[in-house]
Amino acid sequence: MGRPANPNKAPRVYPSGAQKRKRKYELEALAAEQAEDDGTTPKDDGSWIADFKKAGKVDLSDPATALDYTRKLQLIVLHQISTTAFPSVAQKSTHRAILEMSKALGMTFNKSSLESKVKRVTQHHDASAQAPSVDVRSTKGVLKNPEARGMSGPRALPPIAPPKDPRNKS
Repeated sequence: MGRPANPNKAPRVYPSGAQKRKRKYELEALAAEQAEDDGTTPKDDGSWIADFKKAGKVDLSDPATALDYTRKLQLIVLHQISTTAFPSVAQKSTHRAILEMSKALGMTFNKSSLESKVKRVTQHHDASAQAPSVDVRSTKGVLKNPEARGMSGPRALPPIAPPKDPRNKS
């Protein structure tokens, strides 16, 4: 048995994970503001956003190009992280969002690629269904392979049974 609870002392309440994350972000934002005010960190002028224009535009109609576009964005994020000593809160949140979406895209990429292929095949099938039908002719005059199943012709002999052992009485 443990010690009895002290009636004069209130039980300790621990913060939840969401409360801890909120407090962490508040402290980061406060530290960034103080660093900008002190002049220890350059002000965030948003010039880092222009780097993302280097990735170009993504073709939303073709999911196969999405993975290449995502890799370009990841390389830009890697470059910015490695060259920026003190990234701003906005830059960190943008990097985090890009990396999270990259993970989601990576998990669903094969499925979307397969879906686009199926869509193209069904479109091709629908287009070919509109084409005139082909006339099927009789195959009575075509010679068939005599060794094919169901045909008369030379067949292999059944295997010969091994001789019985005289010592075995059964």
